[in-house]
Amino acid sequence: MKRIRLSDREKHVLRTLAVSDFGHLSDFDLSAVCRLYDLGLVRAVFEEGHTPVGAILTPYGMSYIQDNPYLRNPVNWIVVCVVVGLLTLAVSLAALFIACLHG
Repeated sequence: MKRIRLSDREKHVLRTLAVSDFGHLSDFDLSAVCRLYDLGLVRAVFEEGHTPVGAILTPYGMSYIQDNPYLRNPVNWIVVCVVVGLLTLAVSLAALFIACLHG
């Protein structure tokens, strides 16, 4: 299953719902629950004013947690490759500079 980039608050909500049947939400979790709802990971109970007051995991949310129990975010391999390339370039230039000094 493809990993989804989640904030720490969203991960906290998912972990809480994974160990309980129904989660009552505080004001701190509202934006996290709304995003998880939009992603299809939770089903939320809304009161008037479209404010979520509780949530449960959807089957997709349960399988997401089973496939990714540590809720690790996806790795941006382009950034990793650029950093490794820049480090390689820096080491190569340093080696060339040192070789020129001793040569």
